[in-house]
Amino acid sequence: MAQRMNADCSGRAIKKAIGINTIEWMLDIALGRDHTADMIPEPSEPQYKSAQCVYYHFADRDGRIASIQGYDKLDPERFLVSVVAHEGDVIPRYRMMVRIVFNASSPREMCEMVQYINDNVCILDENNENMYIRFTDFDAVKGRLGGLFCQE
Repeated sequence: MAQRMNADCSGRAIKKAIGINTIEWMLDIALGRDHTADMIPEPSEPQYKSAQCVYYHFADRDGRIASIQGYDKLDPERFLVSVVAHEGDVIPRYRMMVRIVFNASSPREMCEMVQYINDNVCILDENNENMYIRFTDFDAVKGRLGGLFCQE
């Protein structure tokens, strides 16, 4: 199994999408533990159960973070959240502050999850205004991604 995965890759999210944790397998093989083809689950129809999605929160302007709210309340079974900015940080425009990884089985589900995130988290500046670029053009997603999700 020769795969290369970046540091942002989560075995838990991959397992949800394809049925096995390939990072765990690569580590096992590197440590000399055997894995055989019969240990791989039978392919499902469709082959991928879901698509892995990433929602980045970039700063929409320069500013100081006064408050980061709601990210700790996102269900860790559904969302893998990495907050790289902190309250009190001075942030330049377009800096990535948060990365949220989740799985969705359709464009509609992906849009619902992004809307849920938008409704439940915020990064506020000293004027109590949101500081991250929120994605809201859900119709464009549904129109452009047809066929990329397993149920399409």
